[in-house]
Amino acid sequence: MAPPQEAVGALAAGLQQSLTKAFGSKSSPYDRVGVLVLCWAEDDFPISCRAEALKVANILESGYCYEVETFLIPVQNSRASQNALEAAVVGFKQRYDMDGEANLMIVYYSGHADPDEHRGKAVWTARRAGEPRVDWFQVQPMLFRCRCDVLLVLDCCHASLATKGRDEGRLEVIAATDDAGWTPRPGPQSFTHFLVEILQGALQENKAVRVLEVQKLLNERACRNPFYINMRDDPKSSILLSPLPDRETSTDSRAPTIPDPLASLTFTVSLGETLSLTAIREIGDWLKNTAPSLIMRVNVDRVVDLSAGIQEFAFGRDASGVEGRLIDSCDDNDRSSFLSLVKGLALDVGEARARMTATDVSTADADDQQPARVAAEAWSKLDDRVNRVFRALLCLISGHSSFQEPDQLKALLSNETAGRAGLVKPLQLSLVAINPDTLPRPSPTSCSVRFDRLCSDGDVYVTGWHENGERLIVELVPGNELESDLWRTQTLLSQPIPESLRIAQCVGVITEPTTRRRGLVFSPGCSFQSAARLVDVFGEDAATPPLEHRFRIAYELALSLQAIHLVRWVHKGVRASNVLILRGNDGSLEPYLLGFRMSREGVEGIASLMLPEYRAEHLIYLPGSRWGNPREKFTYQHDVYAMGILLLEIGLWASWRTIDPRLKRPRITYDTVRSHLAEICRGYLTEAMGTRYATVVAHCLDDWDGGQGKAKTRMDYEKEVVSVLQELWAALSCSPQLPCGAFPHLNS
Repeated sequence: MAPPQEAVGALAAGLQQSLTKAFGSKSSPYDRVGVLVLCWAEDDFPISCRAEALKVANILESGYCYEVETFLIPVQNSRASQNALEAAVVGFKQRYDMDGEANLMIVYYSGHADPDEHRGKAVWTARRAGEPRVDWFQVQPMLFRCRCDVLLVLDCCHASLATKGRDEGRLEVIAATDDAGWTPRPGPQSFTHFLVEILQGALQENKAVRVLEVQKLLNERACRNPFYINMRDDPKSSILLSPLPDRETSTDSRAPTIPDPLASLTFTVSLGETLSLTAIREIGDWLKNTAPSLIMRVNVDRVVDLSAGIQEFAFGRDASGVEGRLIDSCDDNDRSSFLSLVKGLALDVGEARARMTATDVSTADADDQQPARVAAEAWSKLDDRVNRVFRALLCLISGHSSFQEPDQLKALLSNETAGRAGLVKPLQLSLVAINPDTLPRPSPTSCSVRFDRLCSDGDVYVTGWHENGERLIVELVPGNELESDLWRTQTLLSQPIPESLRIAQCVGVITEPTTRRRGLVFSPGCSFQSAARLVDVFGEDAATPPLEHRFRIAYELALSLQAIHLVRWVHKGVRASNVLILRGNDGSLEPYLLGFRMSREGVEGIASLMLPEYRAEHLIYLPGSRWGNPREKFTYQHDVYAMGILLLEIGLWASWRTIDPRLKRPRITYDTVRSHLAEICRGYLTEAMGTRYATVVAHCLDDWDGGQGKAKTRMDYEKEVVSVLQELWAALSCSPQLPCGAFPHLNS
């Protein structure tokens, strides 16, 4: 069932308004661009930094029509220098951050810089040695949490030190060198000299230039490789530098005369996710930030929501390729669960219709208006319901006898109704999962990974940086790992993955230079300060996150496992040591389920190694049929049992080893372990997380251990585990801030 048409129309109108504002009056995505040029009033360079800074100010003011102010840092003493710099930055931010996303702030510095003696953070000095000096690391946080974009340009030694202690924001940094490097002094070989050349060349060619492109051009010219980092929410986007209309020659810079277009082009944008307010905003930002300068105007002719295809696929006669209606040929329990979700969707549609208003939903100011927030909440609830219905439909397909063979999935991929339901990406993943030969073998990634530290033989997960500033995670595999297994895993996880499925994208396979081990490289799609395995986060010194954060972590991990099962794989390694917790710049914790080294196809006919298992740290996550010499092949039900143990640990925020000392006893039997776990669920876990959460854990342990009774289905997992955890999380107001506490990380 699609969202109400008037709501879709309101989203389209908001997108059109935002695009008209962006393209109808100017070629730049910004209303105003403010530039703060910083240098010392006096320095000890033969050619002063002030002279080079004036070149930057001139090109940005006269060529790009930006609003430029130059501030000379006084040199009387360090305290006066620090106070004056802080006042200048605060005033600059107040002038340009008031209008939100409509503006861009650029801060440029040229001069000496050194690492702070104790903390290794950025300190600026007027001279090579001695005072005055300013602690830039105390000033820079003022530029974080800005609503507008911020570009920091640093022409100094040890320039990348400015990225340490970074926080949430919309910030990009381009620096003359890394934290251990020097940069040429002012002159014909300096970073600033080449920067001005690049900006002038872009003006002469009448084209806009992105900061990432500036960095690449600098790499080709400068004798020292510049350092670039993108701290924005979307690391794949980059700030666009393009001239603004001349404020003096234009009587009305917001409404200039626009010539008639010389040509037009119509195209369709297809979305892999459900239509939502967030999706509309992302599309608007994409068009405004990436469009070439020749585009004068963008018109939104029509917005079509695809979620109606879900209902058509399930209830339409012969629509799914199955004779009659798909829903009529499903298991009774699965059919009942799906129908219940669809009925709930109707209620959410009614609520969204009632709350929708004529409030502007453009990207600039929607968050500042209470009616827009109310409408956004209704849309968010509706999006959640549609996603649940979508996942339930995938459960029906994955368990249906008509969609088990590769040829059947190929036929379904060409089904128009399946396309309208948004099933193409998951079906492609399923096809690759059960038949990796469908696609050619991918070549190893050509990107270079800059590791945060040297790796040791015992490392499994390490973090690093992509050359474009994107944060990466590398999962190292044992030296005896079969190349075919590595290729199969990479083939699946490198496919386009819907964000709603919560699986990290694999961007290739590399060889780690220190240990020479192979590694799967993952892109989590977000920036983060540090990373740690969940088993290491559980510790005596670690602060227990608030209840709502534990609900969210539990839900997202359960959702990740469901995604793996829905594409016909089994994980085989669900445990706290294979969960990576990313600590964001705002203190939030983002969980990612990794450990894909042993993953394989979860379909009939695929051989299983059936290796014996006697390690206590692995046995605790396995049902009795897998202890010692396994008595049955590993199935997705065994993954769910392991998820139950993991949810137990998350709820009590402790490793199984510390939850109950009895679990560590030598020669303990499976029946004894199950008895202790049941007692913990009824006692400690219920007290800490509530009855519903404890019931979810009990379901995983009692009903999915391969015991007697009817085998549980993927739909049961959606209904009894994922949906309940989603409701528990949604019922609480979530704040991204976490209490301070020890947080071990992979770089220790």
